Amino acid sequence: MDGNDVTYSCCTATYEWVSIPDRVNFYQKTYYLSGGMAMHLNIKKGKYRFSVYTPKDKQYPNLIPNHEEWTSNEFYYDTDNPAKVLFVYPVADNTGFYTGEWVISHLAPQFKEFTIPVEK
Repeated sequence: MDGNDVTYSCCTATYEWVSIPDRVNFYQKTYYLSGGMAMHLNIKKGKYRFSVYTPKDKQYPNLIPNHEEWTSNEFYYDTDNPAKVLFVYPVADNTGFYTGEWVISHLAPQFKEFTIPVEK
């Protein structure tokens, strides 16, 4: 809550592919999410502001013109009142093109044949 980046000092993380449940994988070098992944965060007790971003050099093939990095909202999290699941999903404009933003929410996005990005 004090604005310091505690990504590697207050948490550890593992991930599973949704298509291969119950097979835990350990992150190497950096934490990241990709479609079809579930991340498991083990964080120290406290209050946190979660946010995520995608650096410009990791955006291929979804480059957004004049956008340096995809950024998210800040999600406030308290380990004394934890959410069981957090969802991270992209934002799109009314034409369906990604805007270069992420949403972190305790609510799941709409699903049909594919994930429908939230519109702004």
